[in-house]
Amino acid sequence: MEPTDKQSEEEKRLIEQNQLRSTALTAKHQAEILECELNNASEEYKSKMLLRHASELSRLSQEYFNQWIDFTERQKKTG
Repeated sequence: MEPTDKQSEEEKRLIEQNQLRSTALTAKHQAEILECELNNASEEYKSKMLLRHASELSRLSQEYFNQWIDFTERQKKTG
């Protein structure tokens, strides 16, 4: 019973950590978009910024996916 509880806690921690990182990145992006609107940034700048945002979100998703794969592999070995 103990390993299951530990795995469950590790799983919760991994999910919570990813949610916090995702929320922080989204807040950063929202602030950057608002700043662009307030400063009347060029369309070219806005386009590049949105591409960077997409890239950052993609990287974050890939990191989470890799962490999840590592977690499930560890779970298989101990299960």
